[in-house]
Amino acid sequence: MPVRPARASLPEVSIASTTWHPDAVKREAIVRVAGRDGPLRLREGDAVGGLVVQEIEPAAVVFLRGGVEIRKPVGAAR
Repeated sequence: MPVRPARASLPEVSIASTTWHPDAVKREAIVRVAGRDGPLRLREGDAVGGLVVQEIEPAAVVFLRGGVEIRKPVGAAR
């Protein structure tokens, strides 16, 4: 049986809030990352722990990692 390389684990990320606007440049998300002090303010295109912010929605953030979309709703842990 072939040995698969260990996949890097995803950072534990929670979405505190989002600010949505029709103009993508004005969208932002307040995100908490385990092991970091204080929240991060992210915009579309920003990256954290190997996750790239693909889209900020009114109640969620869609991250992209290795071609896979990961949708994190506001308030959901992990």
